[in-house]
Amino acid sequence: MKEHLGPNDRDTLTSQQNLAVVLYKLERLEESEALQREAWEAMKKHLRPDDPEIFCSQNCLAEVLRALKRPEEAEALAAAPAAALASARSSQKPPRQPISRLVEVSES
Repeated sequence: MKEHLGPNDRDTLTSQQNLAVVLYKLERLEESEALQREAWEAMKKHLRPDDPEIFCSQNCLAEVLRALKRPEEAEALAAAPAAALASARSSQKPPRQPISRLVEVSES
């Protein structure tokens, strides 16, 4: 996939993350961590900062770290997505009203 889409393509990174999850389920934790971390770092560089795929990848990496008995590192990673997502949501513009609602207001 990397050869066809490139190493930083969204589908490539998602596939890499999925492979890391398979390795985790096979209890090949060191391999899973390395692949998951590589995917997460690439996602942070090449996707939008508020892309849900980044948060998913980060949470998966936290799970691997817990399984590797590294709870402090895992908890630090697990807490960050929630804070980042809340920050991204608070900085978004409020949703626009549908045109039909605007027409109702102006006719009143």
